[in-house]
Amino acid sequence: MVAYINLDIAVSGPRTSFSGSGELHTMVVEQMKKVLFPEGWGDFPTLYDIWHNTTEGEISPLGSGSDYASFYQNGIACVSFSYPFYNPTLSTHIYTLDRHRQ
Repeated sequence: MVAYINLDIAVSGPRTSFSGSGELHTMVVEQMKKVLFPEGWGDFPTLYDIWHNTTEGEISPLGSGSDYASFYQNGIACVSFSYPFYNPTLSTHIYTLDRHRQ
């Protein structure tokens, strides 16, 4: 399988959500169960736990206004991760850590 993984908002916050092609939903959820959640950000052992806690397991459909659009429109499976805070000029690791720890 060929897939496009959109990570243009991948470093901007401790809570995650994702949208994606149906064939990728199970794979993404299973992989999130393997990623440990950083200490000091809450009582969540894995990325899956924080995702499920904040989204109640909802997986949004893909839209048409992002980098993945041309791939998705041509039949390539896509997944896009997003976070509640995004600003290309401000989404540095240090800025994000300081902002979310306040």
